[in-house]
Amino acid sequence: MNLVMIGPAAQSSSIAQSNNLLINTLHELGHSVSIIRSESKEYLGGEAYAFAKGAKHWNTDATKELLKNADLIFYVLGNNIQYHEGVLHLRNDYPGLMILHDICLTKLFLEFTQQQSSKENAVKELKDYVSYWYGAAAAKKCSAVNDLSDVEKMATQYFPMTEWGAMNALGVITHFSEGLQRIAKVCSGPIVALSDVKDSTMILDSQFYADNVINIAHSVLRLAPFLSTARQSGAHLAKWGMTPDSSAIKYVVEPMRILAGK
Repeated sequence: MNLVMIGPAAQSSSIAQSNNLLINTLHELGHSVSIIRSESKEYLGGEAYAFAKGAKHWNTDATKELLKNADLIFYVLGNNIQYHEGVLHLRNDYPGLMILHDICLTKLFLEFTQQQSSKENAVKELKDYVSYWYGAAAAKKCSAVNDLSDVEKMATQYFPMTEWGAMNALGVITHFSEGLQRIAKVCSGPIVALSDVKDSTMILDSQFYADNVINIAHSVLRLAPFLSTARQSGAHLAKWGMTPDSSAIKYVVEPMRILAGK
């Protein structure tokens, strides 16, 4: 399979360490993986993992051709804007599989939105999203938000913005098991939650991780013609249930209705 990964490769990023194991294992399994680095330009000068050799930066014309020729694009997203800026810029124009490392993305949302417009607009957009996704009680909490320090104190409990990280994805893999029903509201593709990772580096067994990337990639490719239609129609397509085949995967959300008779 011809894959393109968009994510960090800097050795200062713990998520890049996880990416290193994943990419090496995908290569061992016989897959071609091209790398587009998602870091801000100022983070490109430091030490990087070997898998980044020959990688392209997200903000170049050369990335467009690479993305057009991919069998599947997969994005790796954490909560640090400096490491994941490119993911946020490219994901809507080039939909793919999203790998979420962090459940709380509120600070990332504010930083990115502020980068695109202004602090005032970022806070306003946050309040609009919170009111829509989390209801009146969370909106009341959010109304007190005036800066990033306020967000960090209450976001995880009241408005983690996990949905925003999964929006427009063709499928999602998470490194956490909470909040999957919220992800199902914005992603009509397959959703796989890997088992909770106690290691602070957030690294799973690389063979298990790679196998799940490939398995969900095949599912996404099979479902892709239906998923865009499902998103546009706003249909609620998910069936919630336990996976029968792996205790390490906590849940899977399957778009059942669009597969009826297929």
